[in-house]
Amino acid sequence: MANPQKENGFTAIANEIIERIIKTKFNGTQASIIMTIWRYTYGFHACQGELSITFIANAIDMSKTVVKRELDKLIDRKIVLVAQENTNKKPRIIKFNKNYDEWLEDTRRSTLKSVCTKKSTLEDAKKSTLEDTKKSTNKENIKENIKEINEQAGILWEIYPNKKGKAKAITKIPNLIIKYTYKQLERCIQRYCKEIKDKNIEQQYVKHGSTFFNGGYMDYLDSNYKETNITHFPKKPREIRFKEE
Repeated sequence: MANPQKENGFTAIANEIIERIIKTKFNGTQASIIMTIWRYTYGFHACQGELSITFIANAIDMSKTVVKRELDKLIDRKIVLVAQENTNKKPRIIKFNKNYDEWLEDTRRSTLKSVCTKKSTLEDAKKSTLEDTKKSTNKENIKENIKEINEQAGILWEIYPNKKGKAKAITKIPNLIIKYTYKQLERCIQRYCKEIKDKNIEQQYVKHGSTFFNGGYMDYLDSNYKETNITHFPKKPREIRFKEE
């Protein structure tokens, strides 16, 4: 049974920062990145640290592609600051910006919210009997599409090699199918399975399904995937020695 104690180490975070974080909109990956920065800076009584993309990706069990994308967003919003750019000898030094008055809102979310609000207002103004009929037809089509997408999600889950984390993964797969299509996700799984075989990755080190469908697939998308050729060298034959008579 886990029994963590402050005596074994703790990270001191001001209550005011935690309260502000609670009120600020982040996705799961961004929240994990922030907590990792806290752990490896404030946790060592420092305000900044040499935290590379690879280090953070390993710490939160996420692909480097996803970590880089979400970390860049936090930097753009001035929630994370770059204290020193990386050089040939040293990685980039970053830190958490505790001055939350400097934080910027996620402009993508704000724009999307504004567009949705305008669209909703326009639709309300154009309501008619004809639109009601179309909505009824659309609902039937949507139900059919949802059924097909859920079936495809089940197939993708069945062909993925590590079935751990199904409850979390199965809720994400339908949205991924809508975004990337079933065929591309199928290719992502096939590419990862090939990598497992080529690199002789043991089953215990194969990514959980919940990890793969929560960003682990990114490196295997058509636009990101780069196939590598792995050469398997034959084992050196054991030397046989004969005893002299």
